[in-house]
Amino acid sequence: IGDFLKELRLAERRGTGIPRIQRKMRENGSPEAIFDFDEHRTYFRATLPVHPRYRVVHTLREAGHLWLNGEKRPALELLERSFEQQPDEAALATQIIEYALASGDEALAWRTLDAFEAAGGGSGQPFQALRQFLLGQHRFREAASVLDRIRDADEA
Repeated sequence: IGDFLKELRLAERRGTGIPRIQRKMRENGSPEAIFDFDEHRTYFRATLPVHPRYRVVHTLREAGHLWLNGEKRPALELLERSFEQQPDEAALATQIIEYALASGDEALAWRTLDAFEAAGGGSGQPFQALRQFLLGQHRFREAASVLDRIRDADEA
């Protein structure tokens, strides 16, 4: 098969593919590729893990699609599962907060902000999303306390 692929110019010389794949994955910032072989070398499987940023973009796109189709709970659940894996990701935290508040689940919004802050998330977006909601509710003291949390995070 290797010779055939080489003739079609779909493969290079033998022994260069795996190191090249690993190098390109590192250069891209992706997790390392995983190669599995059976003990008799009758097959191999290559797993190329998705880049963490792409996972976020994909989750946001899928959740947005669900939300717009009226599937609000599944959209939030999808975001929450992804956020559990990447709790320092501002875009996920912000979207959960916005959807939770739109659904009337303020407790989820606060829990998400707390988890984001505890994970060391470095963006003010999730804080701003909750702060804007509180200002719209004329809950100025709580909005100010959220603003103080942004300042505390910036100083740390």
